[in-house]
Amino acid sequence: MISIPIKFQKLYKMKSLILNVFIVLSMNTYAQTFDCTKIITSRVDKISGELTKTSSYYPFKGVYAQIQSPVGYMRVTKDGDTTTYISVSVVGSTLNVGEKGVILLLSNGVKIERPDAKIDYNSDTYGWKYSAFFSLNQDEIELLKNNEIEIIRLYIYDADYSNPDSSVVGSKTMVKYNSMIRNYFKEAIICITQ
Repeated sequence: MISIPIKFQKLYKMKSLILNVFIVLSMNTYAQTFDCTKIITSRVDKISGELTKTSSYYPFKGVYAQIQSPVGYMRVTKDGDTTTYISVSVVGSTLNVGEKGVILLLSNGVKIERPDAKIDYNSDTYGWKYSAFFSLNQDEIELLKNNEIEIIRLYIYDADYSNPDSSVVGSKTMVKYNSMIRNYFKEAIICITQ
């Protein structure tokens, strides 16, 4: 029987571990493509005939399966009239009550602004969760279908999904995560308006 030196056994184990991590991450990245039938649910009110479509708040797979999307969409159609809504949320460290104002900064530099949008709040594991819900006009829907949301601001709190400087520690992971989130924001609005 041939005996393999310990240092070669450790090297083999390390290479095996690196290969397995690479395979899992590659599969996980591939798994984040979105199927509209999996991220949009539809419901028809049997009395009013109103059709309501909503996007999933938990659309991700693999290690990201427990991440809640900070953006959700709802599309309501009744008697031929359709309205599309967006729900956005961010986390803040301090409690602010009765505040207003939402800004969505898109990848093309355009801002969707609602200075009078009421901001709701709830306690969260990481502080306070602030959220707003408002309707979108057709021009804004087209902007969201063709551009990614990079920054969500509610009152003074930001959720920044732009890509960090490559010199920042952990920037490769953040680029992957932020790209996945921004892609979902865009795919969900495309799916819900079909």
